[in-house]
Amino acid sequence: MVQGCVPVALVIAFLLGCADSCFNTVRTVICALVLPAQRTEAFSISKFYQSLTCCILLFVANKLTVPAFTGMLAVKCLLAAMLYFVVVARARTGDAESTRTARQSAAAARGTLPFLTRLGIRPAESTATAGTA
Repeated sequence: MVQGCVPVALVIAFLLGCADSCFNTVRTVICALVLPAQRTEAFSISKFYQSLTCCILLFVANKLTVPAFTGMLAVKCLLAAMLYFVVVARARTGDAESTRTARQSAAAARGTLPFLTRLGIRPAESTATAGTA
């Protein structure tokens, strides 16, 4: 049997806390990139599923052996990594599309401003400077 050691347990707890913090930061950024209009909903749904998974593992953990529990964690981590790369690939294409849309809107605004000026409609100060950037 392995004897417990407080310093080792504290170091492991610290490392697990750092990993959880990194995971939450990555999740927040992914939710903001993939669903910019629904960041709060996406984050809360992802946090709900994480909590649900942790609850299930907590109740099942005392019935599993250590190798089975470690295997389940490994499979979960591999699945999460694969899904992470899928979401990042989708976010990159979404970024390219949003950049293209922003450029098209800026070009449309630059074309519209001279027309409005000829009609005698003067744009607001912020609109006039935004179209020239």
